[in-house]
Amino acid sequence: MILNYVLITLYIILWALNGIIFISIILSWIPPVLNTKVGLMIREVSNWMLYPFRGWLAFGFFDFTPIIGLVILQFIMRIFEQLIF
Repeated sequence: MILNYVLITLYIILWALNGIIFISIILSWIPPVLNTKVGLMIREVSNWMLYPFRGWLAFGFFDFTPIIGLVILQFIMRIFEQLIF
């Protein structure tokens, strides 16, 4: 019973991180927004997960690292969904 609550809590945290990474992707298209307090906070939260993958899928000015992070996060979330439900 308690394990189920822990898994649900972790799933919610992963879901929120997924949203923050997605917002970070959108904000990267608007550079002035990244220099605000909210932009810096979102960038810091998303970078701790994306940092190990930086440069894996970089083509010129385009860095597709967030795609790797989102795919891994979605995979982990699917595992949690199978364990919870």
